[in-house]
Amino acid sequence: MIRLECDSGEVERHLGKLAGLIERHGGLLDKRLVIRCRDGNFSLHGKDNSAANRWLARLPPACLLPVKQFELTVAEEGFCIASHTAELSGGRLELLEVFLALLNETGKAASLRESVPAMLKLDDPGLYARLAEGRAQPEAEAKPAGPGQLLVDTLVKSRAIAKGIDGHVGEPDVVFMPLIDFANHHPLAPAFGCLIEPGGQHLLALMGFFPVAGTMECFVRYSEYDAYDAFMHYGYVERNACFVRSIPMEIDLPGLGRIKLRASATPVMHKIVPPDMAHLAPFVPKITADREAGVVDVGFLLIPRQSTQPMALRHVLAIVLSQLDPKLTRETGMGYVEMAEEQLLAGNVSYYKGLRDYLDKLEPARRDRYPVLIQAAREMIRVQQAILANYLIFRHTLEKSGAAN
Repeated sequence: MIRLECDSGEVERHLGKLAGLIERHGGLLDKRLVIRCRDGNFSLHGKDNSAANRWLARLPPACLLPVKQFELTVAEEGFCIASHTAELSGGRLELLEVFLALLNETGKAASLRESVPAMLKLDDPGLYARLAEGRAQPEAEAKPAGPGQLLVDTLVKSRAIAKGIDGHVGEPDVVFMPLIDFANHHPLAPAFGCLIEPGGQHLLALMGFFPVAGTMECFVRYSEYDAYDAFMHYGYVERNACFVRSIPMEIDLPGLGRIKLRASATPVMHKIVPPDMAHLAPFVPKITADREAGVVDVGFLLIPRQSTQPMALRHVLAIVLSQLDPKLTRETGMGYVEMAEEQLLAGNVSYYKGLRDYLDKLEPARRDRYPVLIQAAREMIRVQQAILANYLIFRHTLEKSGAAN
């Protein structure tokens, strides 16, 4: 039997009911799993070291909650079901009710309001726009219908994932994941697993992964995030981020062309990556080149922590530039790599300095209105600047040693 450790009897009652419903509808919960809730914050743990590298929770389609099958609203008590389709009945409906009861009992609505930048879209659109400048924005982003709908949209974007269920073909469904949703993010953790049973049924699963020394907390990797991505998406700061994802910008390389850099967060194992560089896969973006125009469109560039893969950025830039001119010599190509790297670093250093200065100059009334969010934004900037500063030191060391790769 799994163990519950809660500082609230009502939360523990709802958690027990949720676990029972999951098992009743085909979910599998390992007896070594511990669910903890302290001060309204959930976390998942292992009872002992035997939980490492084990599937601690497995949810079949019957335990996943497709967002398209229901509509939520916000009332005084928190999130409520406004309506649902006939498909969402029986077990799934009961699971959704208990899942929402847990979110409400732990104050999720208030937490989202005070910490997630998207909640500024109505109250302070100027501040939101300034915080969001570091990522490419949709060309026609619909204005939220109202604060309630904005809160619901923010909940869905921060707590649901896209997964194919029920033999779904085509675009995956966006689903809530009861219970395993309570695992916190760590950039080194595995993502949620997708297992296939002998009968062909897909299971969404959580692996026992415990990266923090001295604890048995189980983490999962939500996506490939840096500190900025985690802050904008979830309202918290990821201090263990392995890289800084560049802001959108253009890099001019006289005599060769331009790099048009976006800021997507989807790694692509592109066919142009040589087999001996497959380890760079997480760093390799989607690349589209127009050699006639002298422009290469790049999904993202990642500036790594020195402790991860310090040469990854230069290797990826070499791949990008080869799409503009496959005949670049090694010596000329390295010159362009260094030129592109210098502009990339300068642009990102300038962006985070400018954002920090902007927050420093905010009127006290605005700053005091969003204390949790502003504090998290400052800490996020500190994390990003530290990684950039370390990379600049690394680059200087390379220049002094004359190392090219």
